[in-house]
Amino acid sequence: GDYNLVVYYKNKPIKIQSFSVGKTDATVNVQISGDGHEIQLPVQHNPFASVAVTHSTTSAGLRNEGTATSTSTSHQLACVTRWSAVSEVGDDKAVEVSCNANEILTGCTSYLKNNDWHRDGEQIGFSNGMATC
Repeated sequence: GDYNLVVYYKNKPIKIQSFSVGKTDATVNVQISGDGHEIQLPVQHNPFASVAVTHSTTSAGLRNEGTATSTSTSHQLACVTRWSAVSEVGDDKAVEVSCNANEILTGCTSYLKNNDWHRDGEQIGFSNGMATC
């Protein structure tokens, strides 16, 4: 990893040294020189700080795919997972899966064979009048 070592004298930074170490043990020599005057440290930014992002809220490219109605008297939903066949290796190797006629497709996701989540061009489309993932 990459490191910045800061030497303080009387609670003031007087020396900064950057170095990198690999995966093996390492010895780092720090040469302290100067007259003890304070140095200016570089500005550091928190990598976890929230960033204000304004998302576009236009409806360009969106379309109404119809409406859904339910004849359920229990007012309960049942969620079902559908699995597609495994796609070929490579970019743009598509496979499709659809729901049964009495089901509503609500989303798509993909993952690798080793169960790592992987997103690569998931989209909801229509094939033969049925919503497909």
